[in-house]
Amino acid sequence: MVSFMQTNPSGLNRKVLIISYYFPPIHSSGGIRILKFAKYLPNFGWDPVIVTVKVSPGNSAENTLFNELSDRVQIFRARSFEKFGVEKKIYNKVSQNLTFKSVIFLGLLKIWRSIKNIFSLFFLIPDQYVGWVPFAYKACMHIIKTQKIDVIYTSSVPVSTHLIGYLLHSKTKIPWGMEFRDLWFNHIIFSPKHRWRVFLEKKLENKFIKNACSIVSATFPITKYFISCYPNQKDKFITITNGYDGENFDSIQQNSYEANKKFTIVYTGNLFNYQTPIYFFKALEELVKENPNILPNIEVLFAGGMGDSYKNKFKSPPLSNMIKFLGFIPYPEAVNLMCIADVLLLIIYGEIGGESILTGKLFDYIGARKPILALVPSGGVADSFIRTERLGVTVPPKDVGSIKMALLEFYEQWKEKKLYTEANYSMLAKRFDRKQLTYELSKVLNEVISHKK
Repeated sequence: MVSFMQTNPSGLNRKVLIISYYFPPIHSSGGIRILKFAKYLPNFGWDPVIVTVKVSPGNSAENTLFNELSDRVQIFRARSFEKFGVEKKIYNKVSQNLTFKSVIFLGLLKIWRSIKNIFSLFFLIPDQYVGWVPFAYKACMHIIKTQKIDVIYTSSVPVSTHLIGYLLHSKTKIPWGMEFRDLWFNHIIFSPKHRWRVFLEKKLENKFIKNACSIVSATFPITKYFISCYPNQKDKFITITNGYDGENFDSIQQNSYEANKKFTIVYTGNLFNYQTPIYFFKALEELVKENPNILPNIEVLFAGGMGDSYKNKFKSPPLSNMIKFLGFIPYPEAVNLMCIADVLLLIIYGEIGGESILTGKLFDYIGARKPILALVPSGGVADSFIRTERLGVTVPPKDVGSIKMALLEFYEQWKEKKLYTEANYSMLAKRFDRKQLTYELSKVLNEVISHKK
């Protein structure tokens, strides 16, 4: 662990313009990553100026995190053309009371969605968030004209943020650094699906990589991928993983393990699309059918966002007797929930790109110091990390039999009050503390500013 100190000898902090679509109060591990960087960067000679998307006034579940930021951090919000969620809300409202008119309306809505998907395919490049680009660019140019910005730093996803960074760098010649929390290509969700878009977006990626002074990746596989694609620019790439903030966990008593009255499994975060709990549900259902005595002694808590199709799966017994869905809760409450759990559940999809993911949730789980049941791709970075650091048990995300066996083993350990891991949490705290990781980012920013012409 380094001895932290101001890295700017003059004592006057430089300014970094950080552009990130995801930022509190939006629920996102990527947004929390940026907030924690903003929290600690002033300690290392950098004052962050954040540009993020404007959110609705009612979206305030994560506003408590702003209390961690100093007055040296500025936050600007730019509106966007995206209207995500509006169609879904209209669909749900209309479908609750079906009439002849509402059936016609739902049919027209489906036609509109098809038209919108075609429009997205041909015009929303590099992604569906491109409607934010002109507004964010305008906000950033105003900031650059009124303040002395030393470095531009863009964080994806979405990769539209890098388009903003590229345009700003081209216009102002301010040094630019990029951050990839996920892959642009070779990813089940983000990769372009048509050959002509792959060609076009690969050209964009190439242009971005060529113009950026430094490229930070959140995992080593992402860095390895970029180096394999751009070997002549390998010195630009660096890995700064996700981490956890010890200050969020220190106030919660963790001196000794005390089992809950029920065997309590906790999952925090979002479950949508390919991030599915279905196989966990199946394993849990099989477990209690084969061992009925377990049913009254187990509780599973989900905190975060979850697709309606998943929520419908546990509306009837036996799952309804065990599973509670808490919805979105403020981050401090989520931390407390992790710390009172007996076992923490981690799910990473087994599709293309899943093997490169080392989600921020995993590091919060390390902060909670509880065993992890990880449904993750075999041989992926999360699987290797959890096994190497002895943080818990890993099983393939669709292997219902192995998930069931792991649940039973954890349950038996809970009954015997022997539920613990062999992880070296003190060493992990030194490696993955948010302050330490922010120090690494400050060194990247210092390197980036040396490219200024």
